[in-house]
Amino acid sequence: MMDERFHVIFHFFARWWRDFEIFCHHRTGITFQPFNALLDDAVGLTHFFDADQITVVAVALYTDGNIKIATDAIQAAAGGHHFLSVHKNGQVAIVQTHGNPDCHVILRGGKAPNYDAASVEAACQDLVKAKLPATLMVDCSHANSSKQHEKQLEVAKDIASQITGGSTSVFGVMVESHLTAGAQKFTPGKDDASKLAYGQSITDACLGWDDSLASLDVLSQAVLARRAR
Repeated sequence: MMDERFHVIFHFFARWWRDFEIFCHHRTGITFQPFNALLDDAVGLTHFFDADQITVVAVALYTDGNIKIATDAIQAAAGGHHFLSVHKNGQVAIVQTHGNPDCHVILRGGKAPNYDAASVEAACQDLVKAKLPATLMVDCSHANSSKQHEKQLEVAKDIASQITGGSTSVFGVMVESHLTAGAQKFTPGKDDASKLAYGQSITDACLGWDDSLASLDVLSQAVLARRAR
């Protein structure tokens, strides 16, 4: 049931590799990739993982908030493709894939935030028209937070309110999080790495640990409230 599968994807900005035995979640989008490259990305990930792994791909909307391009990408990614890539042994090869049915939309905002209940409902209606599951993920960062990292908690609280009200349209959120709030500038070859603050992002500004826990708590309480309805 949807109640049992509410996911929170934390993007921790550290150079750590993680091995997932069963579940791998990858975010891509037309915000920073050409359409064809996005499709190769989405359908080709299963080629690089074991066959028993589930590789879920979140397709972010274009910066204007248009969902049509994302739904087209999801539909196309579900089919098989052939493309030029590098094989597991490092050799150039033509890769054949069987498609990836585990793709979904992620609302990241556009010219205006689109995490509110009305925006979520409108996006789900577009998904239904495209004959796709009417559920999605919400990005608490980027345009939805106006690129102000502390506002991610406000977005999480709004989503929690929707869940408490009984909505099952949002199955998960993405939060940009780190140990220390904010971000610090770092240019390789120019800045001294030894002067970096431990546990603080060197890319996008993030929520700190306490606010990250607060976002988890408010979402957890919302799911419990929905189950009790």
